[in-house]
Amino acid sequence: MRTTLIQLALASAGIAVVASTGCIKTEDDCSVTPAEAADAVVLAPGGPATATLQTPAAAKDCHATFDVVASFTGDDLYDPSLPRPQLIASANAVGVLGEQPGLVGIFDGWTQTVDPDSGEVIWSATLSAGAKNIDATAVVYGIIVDLGPGETRPVQVDLGITYYPPPAE
Repeated sequence: MRTTLIQLALASAGIAVVASTGCIKTEDDCSVTPAEAADAVVLAPGGPATATLQTPAAAKDCHATFDVVASFTGDDLYDPSLPRPQLIASANAVGVLGEQPGLVGIFDGWTQTVDPDSGEVIWSATLSAGAKNIDATAVVYGIIVDLGPGETRPVQVDLGITYYPPPAE
């Protein structure tokens, strides 16, 4: 049910969930099928407090969508009155030899979704960017999520980066 809820949350934000795996090779021009990198981690006070996702090098002309989906665990997963999990999340793009821009953005536009059948509550946020203007042959995209200092509950985070052909200008 959680996978369906995540897909619904991302679809409602206008994001297609792609079933392919792998990553666009650096020689690709992004005119091929989108590729995706994903991971899921539970962050907890006193336990792992940081989640990261980094892609292999991708063609710098690719356009990337960064997705973070967060939820509490256990019984807290079903409590819509709880505030959004306290997370500090950012998206990054760095050339394979360390070329900038670095920070793409901070995730701050979170949307709450409640599954009408199961009652599961998730929060999702998305950023979108490309790195075609940096001086690099290829780009490594990444997401970093830290548990906020005041968060006392375990939080599951699902991270995803999807590559697309660059948007039409």
